[in-house]
Amino acid sequence: MAAKYRRWTPEVVRSRIKTSLLVKALQDHAVNGKDMAQSQITAALGLLRKVMPDLTATTLSATIQDTNELSTAEIVRRISALEGAVGQAGSQPESSEVH
Repeated sequence: MAAKYRRWTPEVVRSRIKTSLLVKALQDHAVNGKDMAQSQITAALGLLRKVMPDLTATTLSATIQDTNELSTAEIVRRISALEGAVGQAGSQPESSEVH
């Protein structure tokens, strides 16, 4: 029987990485002194970088525009546009692909 064709997209790979097992192994090494080879530590950290967000500092910059120069209609339009962008970012469709 022919093997089923699988797409190994980044999302599929991320979903299959056992994050909790990696974190537990690294915690056991750091806290309990469990022996791990340097290559194991490096591999675990590399995999965690693929699935967990990196909490590095991010610099945000913006310009302040005097709202007295804007009409009420323009302010309402800008707020509506921001609310729409936030609503769209939170509603991502579920994948119907079966694994």
